[in-house]
Amino acid sequence: MSVTITELSEPAPALEPVPETEGKEEQKPDAEPEQRRSMKRRISLADVEMYLRPFDWFGSLRAKIKHKKILSRLRPAKKQKKMGGMSDELRRALCSNSMTSMDMEFVPDLIGKSELLTDDIRKKLCKKIPPRVEGHPWSLIFSSSEHGFSLKSLYRKSSAYECPMLLFVQDTDEQIFGALCSTPIHMSEHYYGTGETFLFTFHEGFRTFAWSGENLYFVRGSPDGLEFGSGDGHYGLYLDGDLYRGRTQRCLTYNNDPLTGSTDFIVRAVELWALT
Repeated sequence: MSVTITELSEPAPALEPVPETEGKEEQKPDAEPEQRRSMKRRISLADVEMYLRPFDWFGSLRAKIKHKKILSRLRPAKKQKKMGGMSDELRRALCSNSMTSMDMEFVPDLIGKSELLTDDIRKKLCKKIPPRVEGHPWSLIFSSSEHGFSLKSLYRKSSAYECPMLLFVQDTDEQIFGALCSTPIHMSEHYYGTGETFLFTFHEGFRTFAWSGENLYFVRGSPDGLEFGSGDGHYGLYLDGDLYRGRTQRCLTYNNDPLTGSTDFIVRAVELWALT
């Protein structure tokens, strides 16, 4: 017993001091090689890109789908609006044209006061004039009541214009007839004009006589007279230099009937209108 006690009573061996770092986490070194750090940086950036790439692709796809949906909604509406606007304009134009043709037939504006022209005469004649002067106002450039019964005065007034002209004649029987000349009326040794020239009359109803194609004797003016159409010694319409006497016969140029009740007639009034 004494031995055991003695062994137990011996002083315990001194323990070595435990370093303060024992039992604690090992601290990371303050610095790492630059190569390892750069590798970690590259890996981390690559990981981030790999992580974000699907989201980026889905985001762009979502944006494209959204853009297409928006366009698909806007485009039909825009097209419908445009078509609707066009149809409304077309409807208004058609209604306007139908009203003009049926109820409000076009009547050209007159510049000057006429003693011969009525709305009915203008409505009927404006359908026969050349298309190039449709809608143009009619300007009175000569009137026998204002400028006198002189063919030279008529030539002088006509010389200031470069456009087709309408000549109206009224005889003592109050019949109105005349001619459209495709060029200004003037004096010339030769016939002039084009196939647009025609004769017309309101005697026994409105009638026009267009160029027949038989010859080119449309119009010729001289100090002694003004003639429209000729052939075989016959004139479609002839006025003397004093605008006093006239004659109308069937002629080859227009293949026309006489424009008034008698071949020879006495002039009561003459008007010349420029289709400016």
